[in-house]
Amino acid sequence: MTELLQLVFSGVALGCIYSLIALGFVIVFKATGVFNFAHGEFVMMGAYLVFLMVTERSAVPFYLAVPIAAALTAAFGVFVQVVVLRTMVGESLFSIVMVTLGLSIVMRAGLASGFGFDSKSIGDPYGAKLIDVGGVRITHVSIATVVTTVALVAVLTWFFQASRYGVAMRATAQDHEAASAMGVNVRSIYALAWALAAILATVAGVFLAGFPRALDLNMSSAALLALPAAILGGFDSIVGAITGGVIVGVVQVLVAGYQPEWAPWLGSNFHQVAPYVILIVVLMVRPYGLFGTKEITRV
Repeated sequence: MTELLQLVFSGVALGCIYSLIALGFVIVFKATGVFNFAHGEFVMMGAYLVFLMVTERSAVPFYLAVPIAAALTAAFGVFVQVVVLRTMVGESLFSIVMVTLGLSIVMRAGLASGFGFDSKSIGDPYGAKLIDVGGVRITHVSIATVVTTVALVAVLTWFFQASRYGVAMRATAQDHEAASAMGVNVRSIYALAWALAAILATVAGVFLAGFPRALDLNMSSAALLALPAAILGGFDSIVGAITGGVIVGVVQVLVAGYQPEWAPWLGSNFHQVAPYVILIVVLMVRPYGLFGTKEITRV
């Protein structure tokens, strides 16, 4: 039982990271209708900016470096939306998706050129000690991940429900033409969506890099595991993104913990595939995801 609880909590912590990344996918898609293939590179960009600031040459305190990196990444997200995507209004969805795919390649090449291919470390800002709760050993970074995710979800919930810009973003997601007719500055909402997604990507990247020598160019692959989380919950659902992220994280960790013993014939990397297996099963039953909007077509 202790081992199971250990794996479940580790899975929840990992799932919180996936939830943050999935939220970025969903926010941009809901507000703009664009699927951002470069979102994984935004995760890396935020983490590398934190690394750049906390190294000895810069010596910026970690808890100051994170908001600065988030602001810089958000500014870059706004730049991409305003300078690149805004000029493509009216173009086909395929063309826009290809632009984001090209952006991911350019960003990855730029990060490789600036930071190299070797793994980096942002140090140990959380503390290496473990907390023992009934035999379950919990790392500080896991606690920080869960607490921060809960706090961010609470802030986002308030933002979308009570703030003027949040309500405007929800209106734009429902019908951008009607929102524009009601006086909503749709262009600003699009830019805001990209900024919010970039901030969430930065926070997720910092937690992914919260282990020694865990910051490298393979970090963007985490976005590929956050993608089934977003689809699993429903690609137009904020709640679905959070739920899907936790499900994917728990499933991945449980499979990694038990599958080598129970089903070694599946291979040592099956835990990377397991979230997609769950995704296929769920979509066979609910094609619009667990919390997605069911589309009804009249014939």
